[in-house]
Amino acid sequence: MSLVTAICDHVYVLDFGRPVFDGTPAEVMASPVVRVAYLGETDPLASDPLASAADAARPHSASLTTGGE
Repeated sequence: MSLVTAICDHVYVLDFGRPVFDGTPAEVMASPVVRVAYLGETDPLASDPLASAADAARPHSASLTTGGE
Protein backbone atom coordinates (compact mmCIF):
# COMPACT_ATOMS: atom_id res chain seq x y z
CA MET A 1 0.00 0.00 0.00
CA SER A 2 2.89 2.38 0.53
CA LEU A 3 3.56 2.39 -3.22
CA VAL A 4 -0.12 3.02 -3.99
CA THR A 5 -0.37 5.89 -1.52
CA ALA A 6 2.84 7.41 -2.88
CA ILE A 7 1.84 7.45 -6.56
CA CYS A 8 -1.98 7.56 -6.66
CA ASP A 9 -4.35 10.47 -6.18
CA HIS A 10 -7.46 8.28 -6.36
CA VAL A 11 -7.95 4.57 -5.69
CA TYR A 12 -10.75 2.17 -6.72
CA VAL A 13 -11.12 -0.88 -4.49
CA LEU A 14 -12.61 -4.15 -5.74
CA ASP A 15 -13.73 -7.11 -3.68
CA PHE A 16 -14.14 -10.27 -5.77
CA GLY A 17 -14.44 -8.08 -8.87
CA ARG A 18 -17.13 -5.85 -7.39
CA PRO A 19 -16.34 -2.17 -6.69
CA VAL A 20 -16.71 -1.53 -2.97
CA PHE A 21 -15.07 1.86 -2.42
CA ASP A 22 -13.26 4.68 -4.16
CA GLY A 23 -11.49 7.72 -2.81
CA THR A 24 -8.14 9.20 -1.92
CA PRO A 25 -5.52 6.83 -0.51
CA ALA A 26 -6.19 8.21 2.99
CA GLU A 27 -9.96 7.65 2.63
CA VAL A 28 -9.38 4.12 1.35
CA MET A 29 -7.05 3.26 4.24
CA ALA A 30 -9.63 4.55 6.76
CA SER A 31 -12.64 2.92 5.09
CA PRO A 32 -14.47 0.27 7.11
CA VAL A 33 -15.43 -1.41 3.81
CA VAL A 34 -11.78 -1.83 2.84
CA ARG A 35 -10.81 -2.94 6.32
CA VAL A 36 -13.48 -5.66 6.27
CA ALA A 37 -12.66 -6.81 2.72
CA TYR A 38 -8.87 -6.78 2.95
CA LEU A 39 -7.96 -7.02 6.63
CA GLY A 40 -10.70 -9.41 7.71
CA GLU A 41 -12.09 -7.04 10.30
CA THR A 42 -15.75 -7.48 11.19
CA ASP A 43 -18.47 -5.34 12.66
CA PRO A 44 -19.62 -7.25 15.76
CA LEU A 45 -23.15 -5.82 15.39
CA ALA A 46 -23.63 -6.83 11.75
CA SER A 47 -24.79 -10.15 10.37
CA ASP A 48 -23.08 -9.27 7.04
CA PRO A 49 -19.94 -7.20 7.76
CA LEU A 50 -19.44 -6.10 4.15
CA ALA A 51 -23.04 -4.95 3.81
CA SER A 52 -22.83 -3.05 7.09
CA ALA A 53 -19.54 -1.40 6.15
CA ALA A 54 -20.88 -0.55 2.71
CA ASP A 55 -23.75 1.35 4.32
CA ALA A 56 -21.20 3.58 6.04
CA ALA A 57 -19.25 4.24 2.84
CA ARG A 58 -19.89 7.14 0.54
CA PRO A 59 -21.69 6.43 -2.75
CA HIS A 60 -19.64 5.11 -5.62
CA SER A 61 -19.14 7.20 -8.71
CA ALA A 62 -21.30 6.44 -11.75
CA SER A 63 -18.22 5.24 -13.63
CA LEU A 64 -18.13 2.17 -11.43
CA THR A 65 -21.37 0.64 -12.70
CA THR A 66 -21.21 -2.32 -15.02
CA GLY A 67 -22.32 -2.02 -18.62
CA GLY A 68 -25.31 -4.39 -18.42
CA GLU A 69 -27.08 -2.77 -15.52
